[in-house]
Amino acid sequence: MAAKKTSEKDPKEAVKMKKILFVSGAILLLYSAIFIMLYPRNQGAYFLASIGLVLFLYAFSRGKVLSKCKKGALKFARIAVTCGFCFMLATFAGFCISVAVASTHSLEDGKDALIVLGAGLRGETVSITLAKRLDKAAGYYLENPDVVVVVSGGQGEDELVSEAFAMRKYLISRGVNAENVLLEDKSTNTAENFSFSKAVLDMHFNGEDYSCAYVTNGFHCYRAGKYAEKEGFGTDFLPAHTPFFMMPAYCAREYLGNAHFIVFGKLRLKAEQRGS
Repeated sequence: MAAKKTSEKDPKEAVKMKKILFVSGAILLLYSAIFIMLYPRNQGAYFLASIGLVLFLYAFSRGKVLSKCKKGALKFARIAVTCGFCFMLATFAGFCISVAVASTHSLEDGKDALIVLGAGLRGETVSITLAKRLDKAAGYYLENPDVVVVVSGGQGEDELVSEAFAMRKYLISRGVNAENVLLEDKSTNTAENFSFSKAVLDMHFNGEDYSCAYVTNGFHCYRAGKYAEKEGFGTDFLPAHTPFFMMPAYCAREYLGNAHFIVFGKLRLKAEQRGS
């Protein structure tokens, strides 16, 4: 009787798992498709789409896969893939938790300078995420009118002006004094954002000591902090809000960026430090 009950239960569990996989895959595919139509250059959306496609296809082939991978190398491969997928999900969940924590960070008053990291334009208009960073910097300026704000970002191939130019224009429209905005319009990545901004600030302060923090979205704070630390800045930051709809794709993209940084970036930073 026990064996009969088990045999009756297994098909129900299989159907339940199939539904979970199917719905999860469909949600990821739908979300990614909408996001890619709105923001086609976001790698995180493609990453989520690939996971969704795998789950979607696996929902229909799970029974065959399990039946064929019961012994030997195929069984080992199935277990390895399952463990790898679970590890990825666990680390991604941990990353999302760290983003949530970073997003609650507050910056003390009295900083001498802020560096606002660029985040792309749509023609001459700042993107939604970049606007959130600039709004945060403008809010800090209104409470600390002596702070100097460096807008950092070069001009991409599909951008009509440099990010720094559009960022400066945006800040001035939000009440920031033009004399308090310094341009850094040559950088093309986060490492250059900090390296080139440091040169701008060192010149502005004539070699005197100054306190500085960077402004970016919560999902970008960890990796940005590593580059800030390399240039001798403090790791203090002012986190900007990210719209809820955009969070999954941007967190996925930054998750990939952090994985790449952990594997390659840290090694490169150590090599540069040894050579300096």
